[in-house]
Amino acid sequence: MPTPLATKSHPYKEELERLEKEKEEIDQKAQSHVMTELRVGLGFFGLQTVGLMRLTFWKVSWDVMEPICFFLT
Repeated sequence: MPTPLATKSHPYKEELERLEKEKEEIDQKAQSHVMTELRVGLGFFGLQTVGLMRLTFWKVSWDVMEPICFFLT
């Protein structure tokens, strides 16, 4: 379906192209920020799990760690 912006001589065509490029850049930055946040979150939960396992099985007993784990999670 032809639209008024489909013609090459439309005055808003250049502006629309510029805005589409800007949107692509914003989308790429947003994707990179989301991936960074996901990796940091996964790393944090991994470190928390390793720390709690170490405390539970090697440093103190489960009787001490059970309420701590309950409140942390």
